Amino acid sequence: MVCSGVAQTLTLLVRVLRARGHRAIALEDPGSLPQYPLLTAAVPGVRVSGIAAGLHLIAVFPFPVPEAVCAAAGVRLRPLGDYCAATAAAPAADVAPTRFVLGYAHLTPSEIQHAFGRLAESLRSVAV
Repeated sequence: MVCSGVAQTLTLLVRVLRARGHRAIALEDPGSLPQYPLLTAAVPGVRVSGIAAGLHLIAVFPFPVPEAVCAAAGVRLRPLGDYCAATAAAPAADVAPTRFVLGYAHLTPSEIQHAFGRLAESLRSVAV
């Protein structure tokens, strides 16, 4: 069986244990990206979601983020729009996006912390 993230795995585990008669189930926090508060502290107004998957998060910035600014700091961001079907409501191509997917499955906690620091530093020049 293949599960797509921590939340799905834990849900499945609880269902199986309950089906086998277990009524009291305690789970340790899987530690899904404890560093994300560093991003919210470093970039005022950023909203973070999607952490339960355990592989990436969605960051919504309160201002447009030019990808070139982040790339210059060594941080690669993927606009959330890259994962969406084109619609009439999609922003024009020349408008810098505000929503990004940040993958972290291949990074250590210290690499994540360092990347968030570089990202925050690069965004100081564009924050409104």
